[in-house]
Amino acid sequence: MRRAVAAAFVVAFTLCLPSLSAARTLSEEWHSWKTRHEKVYVDRGEENVRQQIWIQNRARISAHNRGNTSFTLALNQFADMVSDQRRCRASWAFSAAGAMEGQYAKSCGKLVALSAQQLVDCSWKYGSQGCNGGSPSKAFSYVVDNGICSSVNYPFLGFMWQCMAQYCGKSASAIDERMVRPQNETDLLDALYHVGPLSVMVDGSSYNFLFYEDGVFSDTNCGCDETSLNHAMLLVGYVAYEESQQSYWILKNSWGVSWGADGYMLLQRGQNMCGIATQATYPVVISM
Repeated sequence: MRRAVAAAFVVAFTLCLPSLSAARTLSEEWHSWKTRHEKVYVDRGEENVRQQIWIQNRARISAHNRGNTSFTLALNQFADMVSDQRRCRASWAFSAAGAMEGQYAKSCGKLVALSAQQLVDCSWKYGSQGCNGGSPSKAFSYVVDNGICSSVNYPFLGFMWQCMAQYCGKSASAIDERMVRPQNETDLLDALYHVGPLSVMVDGSSYNFLFYEDGVFSDTNCGCDETSLNHAMLLVGYVAYEESQQSYWILKNSWGVSWGADGYMLLQRGQNMCGIATQATYPVVISM
């Protein structure tokens, strides 16, 4: 009898080993992810909640990556939160600053990083809402009247603050804003080729967009009309293939190098994917 009980215990213990090993691996992966993204929580209770969100996202992302799609997802810095918890929604300011940097470099022969924080803090009278949203077009209107400082003299804080533009010394100004004909990717390509980086508005609200890692992004849940646009990016390039392969746009995001392909996205061309051609703009920039 004792031998039978002992044998049953050994069998039961052996059957438990895979689940214990899996739990240990999951815990190690969680702690590694926290370290990589410098995550710190108020207390153990908050960490437990965040970990459960992370586990759910991990399962969903793994399922997507096992499928036959043109792009992959990753457990990036947003994996422990829901999308509306991002602290400062200033993509519009970074997109506008990036477009102006490109035009400044083209006209003046040097690349100067311009201040997204100034746009967040100072362009309220032009219809922007700081960390709660805005558009590159409103940012350009502000710069036409007020100029813009370098990011060295007016660095990004990640939250809204009082306008300090009078103290930073202007580096550039815009004298005009140009719109690309809406929903026309041929005109968008022409503007990108002849002008340089463009500010574009897209629908960045989908789950797949938030956790995009690499590959050519295409998502039927992405809206393309003007009412769907909620996120700004900088259009910096394109790749054209024959019909047998996907052609795509190259976009720079403002969510850091932990998102996407070192901060960039490849977006399918030819179908106004995520509304990329719906509201594209660029400034005419001069030095101060």
